[in-house]
Amino acid sequence: MSSERHPGKSRPEDWDLLADESAAPHDREGAMLRLCADGHATRLIPHAEAWLGHPAPLLREAALTVLLLWRGSPERLPPAFAILHGDPHWRVRISAAALLGGLSGSFPETRDEILRHLVMQLEADEDEDAQMGIYEALLKALIPERADRPKLPGDARGWDRARDVDWSLLAPWRGPTAG
Repeated sequence: MSSERHPGKSRPEDWDLLADESAAPHDREGAMLRLCADGHATRLIPHAEAWLGHPAPLLREAALTVLLLWRGSPERLPPAFAILHGDPHWRVRISAAALLGGLSGSFPETRDEILRHLVMQLEADEDEDAQMGIYEALLKALIPERADRPKLPGDARGWDRARDVDWSLLAPWRGPTAG
């Protein structure tokens, strides 16, 4: 979803692409992000909300980006939590974790709730790539960019949640006594 993939201004046909189920998901995603970048985020909310349940993982990711990054507010957190905990695709769960982790500093009143959800999913997720991505989101939320932030492997081969996660760092947000 980088600007390199979606250069330029939106076009009138971008609005048509949003609802065109025969169009390629990457074309539809590009249309949404161009429209959003051109200041149409408010008008895109109904489309983004509809895409949260779309079969294409790329469109679910785009929907989360619009709802959390472009139009983020504490009211938008419950659908993001639902995707974090229930999306069938590990990349979408990682995207949800990254967006939520990034927002944890923007919404001080919900920071602990966001961190609890991330830790809960880190504990529950069976996919090693997702575990690593969720942990990375937690590290970015909890430890400012600096040399002593733990380095993660380049991929999940060799990843071991029990060994590689600093559970003492996450202790305040773990289990039923977290709070």
